[in-house]
Amino acid sequence: MPVGPAPAECFKPVSLTGFDSASLNRRTRPVVELFTRPMPLSPQATGSSLDVEHFLVRFGGPGEPPLPSYEDFHTNYMAKNRLCVFSYPLEPAFTEWTLEDAESEGVQDAVAGRRGTRRPNYDLLARRYGDIEVQPAGTTPSTFRHFLHGMQNGEQIYLRDWHLVSHLRSTGNHQKPYTTPLWFKDDWLNAFLDSENTDPASRSDDYRFVYMGASGTSTLLHVDVFNSYSWSANICGTKKWTFFPPEQTRYLTNARGETITDLRDVTPDEHPQYFENATPVVIHQHAGELIFVPSSWWHQVENIGETMSINHNWCNATNLPNIFENLASDLAYIREAIAEHREQMGEREWGEHCQLMLKANNAGFGYRMLGRFWRFHARRLLGLIGRGTGDGELDEHASDTDSAPWLKPKLLIESLAVLNDVWQLWTRDEWVLSILEDEDAALSEHMQTILAPTVAS
Repeated sequence: MPVGPAPAECFKPVSLTGFDSASLNRRTRPVVELFTRPMPLSPQATGSSLDVEHFLVRFGGPGEPPLPSYEDFHTNYMAKNRLCVFSYPLEPAFTEWTLEDAESEGVQDAVAGRRGTRRPNYDLLARRYGDIEVQPAGTTPSTFRHFLHGMQNGEQIYLRDWHLVSHLRSTGNHQKPYTTPLWFKDDWLNAFLDSENTDPASRSDDYRFVYMGASGTSTLLHVDVFNSYSWSANICGTKKWTFFPPEQTRYLTNARGETITDLRDVTPDEHPQYFENATPVVIHQHAGELIFVPSSWWHQVENIGETMSINHNWCNATNLPNIFENLASDLAYIREAIAEHREQMGEREWGEHCQLMLKANNAGFGYRMLGRFWRFHARRLLGLIGRGTGDGELDEHASDTDSAPWLKPKLLIESLAVLNDVWQLWTRDEWVLSILEDEDAALSEHMQTILAPTVAS
């Protein structure tokens, strides 16, 4: 979470005049821009004081540590909110969606000295997914085949936030383009959204995406929605990531305190804090590499070459406190911003209006959805802990913890404790007390009963 005050624009409420929830960007990401000029770095980034290795760990490549176990990643990297890059081709998409690029064989990547040998398998992609409707950034809807044709013709186009997996499921196609890596499978966000979207014909809300763009396309500076984690597997091309750790949020503003949107536009006169204090962490991610983006890290991304990637936003108990703090801070800002209308609107209408604005600022995720999220995972964790015994005792053999190590008793109890902490904070809000459901008290009491021996010890 950011240290010190975040820029006000991070929590700026959305005007509800003419509000249309369908027009909201599901990830609230900035519009795509063309990458036509180099990105300036602050003096800190070019001096010896910048230690990329302090922020970043690489695994699995030549001369690098081996791929970590789940327990190692969970304890030493995810829980510590550290950037990680894995040499890990995401299969079968990496093999099926791309071809060896004969033209680049033996040619060194000018940016980072690594070999680029993959290009999109346009024929297979067109045969398999060509009839699916997509909407590249800044364009009208078309078929994926039409988009591929534009890519092959050198158009500067970018398809992002494509819910391919959700679409395949909605059409009864159970083909799996890829398997989520073990490190990221304890995904509370998408598991909850899957439970909310039980009708296969209408499911659309998830945070599993495919990105594909021409060389030169870019996503502007942002922090991921809800302060979630994300992971991005590069299938072909190179992605240039420019990261800033959360504690540098205060430096990502201009002289008037407005948040930077495009790092290519920063100047020493307009952005003195940036040039005096920010230390960008620049990473070039190549085909077959997978990056873990920690919670609350700001980043801007540029595509070099024809680029394809698979991205998920996700969360679990490890960053749930960050997500709750983001919602609570946003709601506090909204309530202060429209406090003058409280008496005129009346307590009930004003409270609902604040919640509607909270949802608008957070891609539909407000306190009501947080309540459903809490209930879903409370039931799930309590069921896992009590499975096979019926008395709330942990069953060491209740699940295959080799294939799902987050289900080991110690981690289950830790997750339940975090969920309980969030419940305690959430229910301090008077508005929340008005929307509690009948089962909430029983769920909370059950959690307290299981956690009591742990607290006592």
